[in-house]
Amino acid sequence: MKSLQNLLDSCTGDHLQLDRDNYSAPLTVNAPIRICGNHSVLFCSDNDKIAVCSKQVEFDDLEIIVTSGIISSAFQLQDDTVLRHVIVSGNDENIPSVVNIGLFRSDTINEFQF
Repeated sequence: MKSLQNLLDSCTGDHLQLDRDNYSAPLTVNAPIRICGNHSVLFCSDNDKIAVCSKQVEFDDLEIIVTSGIISSAFQLQDDTVLRHVIVSGNDENIPSVVNIGLFRSDTINEFQF
């Protein structure tokens, strides 16, 4: 599995376009950048964190799978970090595994807030 940190360290601009592949954390972002995942998967854990230490950082089109620990402990993000088209999966004791949303009509717009 490729190290996303190695690719980031070798990036000379403010845009990193990933090949569709599997990547491993840890990842520390120290400068503004847009990381385009191209449907890639980033594996991390609470021991291999994703730490964003800079403003103006964007993650786009990426799946992040937290393989151990809880989701909330695997991330350190800034207030303005943008996650666009990013799927995060894993375990988190603060998020219920099943949510009963009750009955709703199929012919109307339904909104849910958690």
